[in-house]
Amino acid sequence: MKAELIKRPWVQICLGWVLMLSGVQGGQAASRLPGVWIEGEAVSEASALKAGEGLEGVKGGGQGFLAEGWGNREVMSGGQVLHVSLSGEEVDRYLPEEGLRFRYDFRLGESGMQQVWARIGYEWARSDFEWRVNDGAWQRCRRDEATRNVQSVQTWNELAWIRLGEVELAAGAHRLEFRHRRQPEPGRDKTARILHMLDCVYITAEDFHPQGKWRPGEDHRSGKDREAAKTVYAIGGEAGGDGRAWTELNGLWEYAAWEETELPIDEAGRLGPVRALPDLDGLRWFGYEAPGGRDEQLPAESMAHRYLLRTRLDVPEELAGRGFFLDVQNSSLIVSVFVNGEYVDWTDTFHTAWQMDVSRALKPGRVNELVLCIKDAYYSLNPKDDKSEVIRQYGNRGYWGIPKSFLTRNQGTAARHDMPVAADLRTGILEPASLVVAGPVYVDDAFVQTRVRTGEITVEETLKNPGTETVEVTLRNRVVPWNGGGGGDVECTFAEQRLRLGPGEEAVVTVSQSWENPRLWWPDNPWLYWLETEVVHGGRVVDTLRTRFGFREIDWSTHMFRINGVKWPMWADLNQHGTPEAFVRRAREQSNM
Repeated sequence: MKAELIKRPWVQICLGWVLMLSGVQGGQAASRLPGVWIEGEAVSEASALKAGEGLEGVKGGGQGFLAEGWGNREVMSGGQVLHVSLSGEEVDRYLPEEGLRFRYDFRLGESGMQQVWARIGYEWARSDFEWRVNDGAWQRCRRDEATRNVQSVQTWNELAWIRLGEVELAAGAHRLEFRHRRQPEPGRDKTARILHMLDCVYITAEDFHPQGKWRPGEDHRSGKDREAAKTVYAIGGEAGGDGRAWTELNGLWEYAAWEETELPIDEAGRLGPVRALPDLDGLRWFGYEAPGGRDEQLPAESMAHRYLLRTRLDVPEELAGRGFFLDVQNSSLIVSVFVNGEYVDWTDTFHTAWQMDVSRALKPGRVNELVLCIKDAYYSLNPKDDKSEVIRQYGNRGYWGIPKSFLTRNQGTAARHDMPVAADLRTGILEPASLVVAGPVYVDDAFVQTRVRTGEITVEETLKNPGTETVEVTLRNRVVPWNGGGGGDVECTFAEQRLRLGPGEEAVVTVSQSWENPRLWWPDNPWLYWLETEVVHGGRVVDTLRTRFGFREIDWSTHMFRINGVKWPMWADLNQHGTPEAFVRRAREQSNM
């Protein structure tokens, strides 16, 4: 039997030419793009379900669908979607032979090959559906076809864009149809449910880079977004007490999603760096405040697992010849760094501090662009042992719709984490970041080792020459009390080291010195020192690094933990005790107190 068509007067279709407003993505001047934007809930005609007992209890008062919104409606175009949810039993009882059909009438301004994009819901859980334009052949969109730009409505309810295909169309009137038909449930002898969300459709002859509900040419930016685009950090050259100039980069940055679309995800590079950037003007940029978690600030972006953070640095010309490094106290997870479009380096040092030399790419005398490409905690999931069809087809991409809470317990996935991220799934610049102006040759790192039994201190130091010429330097080390940052008299001095470093060369120097009667560090009396390291070039100090440490020696080579040679009982206690006395009694029973 033919399905009866229900006419809908509430058509809201943006036809023909879509006006690109001023201040659009990438900051380009206003222009016009050919394209047709169709709201999913703006159905021109829809087929009716078969009459029968209980039909009035079916979704939409018996029509089988509703235009509705729920959860985070802010991510929905127009605040609502076309929503179909029919159980297998309802499909068997009420679905007509030709299925449930939705028709959308539209007009095209110009002839040519058109891409058809749809923003649909229920990642991996949606029903297969069919689509066609005019009287063309029906084409199937399978539930296991990967989407782009996934955004969460609520837990297990997602919206994302999918490129349905291409079709040659003449200018003028056309119709687009979607169809749901009866299907068996995979692996079971019963009819599958129909589960479907359609937020919007975009038909265009141009390349389309989807970003949520935003139409091509529509200005998405808030006041914060605009302010972030104008933010420039002035890099200071005035040295502090350590001879270095620190400029905090805490404040507004720009954020843009940049997800991988080449699938499956390359396993060889999943945990590695990104070495090239896309066209930055083709992305939509939002305001992001560092330090801070990305998801807390931009919740609609929580399922964008690779993204960019961008800011600008005004570096005075008089700083030419100095060394520059980026200092980040905490970030997550994998960060690739670009300066002025040039790849610098990358790090997977997460949830702790890291430094990176950017001297080669930074240009004094101009405003420089700094971009961080970040992969979040989802990249730590290893699909190797997961046998699901989606994971075999797409690799790590198959996990991108899983709620974050599941990653802490590995529920809903057979994957294991390759990195210990489960305790903290935040992503972004999580603690202060700075650009540091150092000397033309500078100390990149100093690692202090102390030995109480032998009264000896050893320092391993890394020196960098970021310049283009060979230099000869002298390295000086001495130890003073920290005194809460106030310093004090020198208590230990090392022999000077003379080094020759070629252009761009890095050198590791290890020096040791005996030290009689240093004041020891104890847990209940944590006395601290500063190791002061100076780099001398051309007869003057060009760089200073202060490294705080305590003189102590920790040993657990025997059955007892020792600090400075003294037994130091410690417990990992998971028992509950009614009184302090009970705790002590239990500790004595299970230790050598």
